[in-house]
Amino acid sequence: MINFLVNCTKSFTLKLMLLMSTITLVVALMITHNFHIGYDMTSKYTPLIEAAAEIKLETTTAHLRLEEILNAEKQKDIDKVIKNIDNAIWYTNAIIHGGDNHERTFLAIDNKVLEIKPKSILDKLKKFQKFTKLRYENLNDFHADSEILKEYDTVFKELIAEVYTIENELQKTILSELKAYKITYFLTLLALLVFLFIISLLLTRYEKRLQEMSVTDPLTKLYNRLYMENIFEAELQRAKRYQQTFSIIFMDIDHFKLVNDDFGHDVGDIVLVEVANIIKSNIRSTDIMARWGGEEFIILCPETDLQSAKILSEKLRKTVESHAIKPVGHKTCSFGVSQYSTQDDSIKRTIKRADDALYEAKESGRNKVVAK
Repeated sequence: MINFLVNCTKSFTLKLMLLMSTITLVVALMITHNFHIGYDMTSKYTPLIEAAAEIKLETTTAHLRLEEILNAEKQKDIDKVIKNIDNAIWYTNAIIHGGDNHERTFLAIDNKVLEIKPKSILDKLKKFQKFTKLRYENLNDFHADSEILKEYDTVFKELIAEVYTIENELQKTILSELKAYKITYFLTLLALLVFLFIISLLLTRYEKRLQEMSVTDPLTKLYNRLYMENIFEAELQRAKRYQQTFSIIFMDIDHFKLVNDDFGHDVGDIVLVEVANIIKSNIRSTDIMARWGGEEFIILCPETDLQSAKILSEKLRKTVESHAIKPVGHKTCSFGVSQYSTQDDSIKRTIKRADDALYEAKESGRNKVVAK
């Protein structure tokens, strides 16, 4: 049973450690993934913002170059002006559909709401290009140019305003998505940490419970024989090292078999628990008590000589005898007492003397204390 509990503890601990390691790995992967998500968001939207800036730059440059041509009142080549507008159109298409140039790769905008703006900008760029050509073609026709100029200026202002708008909205989208992701990430991380804490708490409690079960008698809640043997060995070594003594009290409930036969084992268990509680509540805090087996109990009395242990045993005998246990009534116990001797080469010899003394007490009429 003890080995089973120990193996359960090891198995459970191993599984919990594996689970906690897995969760820790998941958290680490989440952190790494978080950086990648942030990087992906930045790498996705930053080129689009740069594309919007290029649209402003190319459009403004085209506007300034055309004004230079018109102010000079000379027929100059407007290919560069048209090239600037074509560049702006390319960057707009790159925002809508994605694209590559010698500088970077542009991913298509993946936002149905924001997608409307670049399409509107594209339409206005085409109008801007149209009116640019018309202004150039009507350079010497002041009346025609004045009408075209109104349309030209209106389209240019609207175009620049929309480019500013999409640029700002792209920046807001980055911040919004990063914020939403960070909130989700930190909530998930917090949930994992809480889960780890709960698992750790459960593990601690479970291990403590298993530890108690491995050293405790399940019925009386006293120490069991295996643990008590370890305590005896430790006390023996302590007594030898510091030239001290200790005594052992062996006790047995008289005629316990009759209780089981007459009242059943459930009542027998009640008697065992009652007697254990009576004894435990009447020994010193330094004394250690265990259920040795069946109806036998054993008590270690550190730094106690034989006479003192005998007096304690007599006190315990009278206490048990005076106590009525329902439905059995009064029960008695027999006690065997021994003291550690320097001639005892092992704790078994000291226990054997106490056992022999107990046997003598039972053979001589029970409900007695015999010391050897």
